[in-house]
Amino acid sequence: MPVAFPIALSGGATVTVSEWRANPQHGAALCLPALGVPASYYASLAEALAMRGVSAVTSDLRGLGASSVRPRRGVDWGYAQLVDDAAMMAAAVRARGPGPLVLVGHSIGGHVGAILAGACPGAIDGLALVACGTPYWRRFGGGMGLQVLALAWIARASSAALGYYPGERIGFAGREAAQLMGEWSRLARYGRFEVAGLDAERAIAEARLPVLALPVPGDDKAPGTAVQHLVAKFAATAVTMRGLDPARFDPRGRDHIRWVRYPDPVAKAVADWMQTI
Repeated sequence: MPVAFPIALSGGATVTVSEWRANPQHGAALCLPALGVPASYYASLAEALAMRGVSAVTSDLRGLGASSVRPRRGVDWGYAQLVDDAAMMAAAVRARGPGPLVLVGHSIGGHVGAILAGACPGAIDGLALVACGTPYWRRFGGGMGLQVLALAWIARASSAALGYYPGERIGFAGREAAQLMGEWSRLARYGRFEVAGLDAERAIAEARLPVLALPVPGDDKAPGTAVQHLVAKFAATAVTMRGLDPARFDPRGRDHIRWVRYPDPVAKAVADWMQTI
């Protein structure tokens, strides 16, 4: 059974995380979710990692689930705040065991981890990017690219008009902070991280730590071309790009989100890779 404990974040915010404890000598994985996906959804991934000897901690991003704050007009944040949050989470998790600490980032959780890796050297010992690429529309084929571009403009316009992003009404992500979605929209339109108060492109380029990229078979939200676009931003470190055998995936898990329900191939790849860092 997981153990829950709170972590204090900047600005008086808090988040309650869940830990599946395994052998502390084998290290720990801090799992950060995709946009609009609650930490509770990752319980099966955490259990699969713990079964392989890796302690796993799941946490909501600021604004969702067990986070103490919610986005609304006048309550806002962007990527830089999520990176600060991740640094504080990493410090709290590292204090609980002696082994290496890796951040397992799914989609935007991987974006946060990539920026953290360069902006806060030493905060984590490794980064695993799962189903994580950029949303740059030119890295998607045909109609999907145009859909991503349209969504980027909708995210920008709705966030500016309302002071928050109404993802539950639009059908993508959840209720998100306006600044965050504005920055996500620029990434989707132009292919570059433009983050207020932080040179995110430089941070990723200067990151020096082991990085594992795991594209998920059948994932049309983070296809190989989008994953490669993100991976190419790591200029100072070699990234291990590891294909996952589609035959090892439950057919229902060949998807950007649903792979989490059938996590064994990902958990095995992460646990095996952690033994090498």
